[in-house]
Amino acid sequence: MKQMPNGRKQNMQSSEDKAVQSMKFQNSRIMFQIQGDPIGKGGNRRVFQIKILEGKETLKKEWPDVNTDKLVAKFFYQNDRKSPEERSRRYKRFCVEIEEQKRLCKQISGIIPVIEHSVKEERSSRNK
Repeated sequence: MKQMPNGRKQNMQSSEDKAVQSMKFQNSRIMFQIQGDPIGKGGNRRVFQIKILEGKETLKKEWPDVNTDKLVAKFFYQNDRKSPEERSRRYKRFCVEIEEQKRLCKQISGIIPVIEHSVKEERSSRNK
């Protein structure tokens, strides 16, 4: 536990982070699992180092220069304490961040390429 300035104690690792770490993620090309604690956090996302369980060969064919042992996954986290309008704004910003990173990684050396993403349409029922 970490003592916060307001006197409350906070777990260093959120329950959402723990849940994500125990899961395996799969799409049509790869399967991966989270490795350890988040390496980056923000107001609406968490970034974790990942281990590819299946599909390394596919990634190497498509992205020959990528080190498949040093990949990360970025997850969107919705803060239910925020208003529906704020949650919607944050989700849209997250989507824009992904699109900008995809575009800029082709133009600027040092920006991590987006190999795979899965941004789902916003569920309007949750935001109302």
